[in-house]
Amino acid sequence: MINNLFNPFIVLKIGFLIVDLFYIVFLFILLNRILSMNKVVKEVHDEMIIRSIAIFKILLAISLFLLALAVL
Repeated sequence: MINNLFNPFIVLKIGFLIVDLFYIVFLFILLNRILSMNKVVKEVHDEMIIRSIAIFKILLAISLFLLALAVL
């Protein structure tokens, strides 16, 4: 247990988790902008495609965060 505390890569791992967390927050902000774009642009299919891609990226980023947390 003591060896894990002095692991030189722990800073890199925690840095990756923080960057991934910021990416997840960015994706939620992006999803919010996409939903507000629906009020301005009336193209149903374009909004649906972009929203589904954004939700897919959010799910991938969350799963990457959880995987990195499990590996840490």
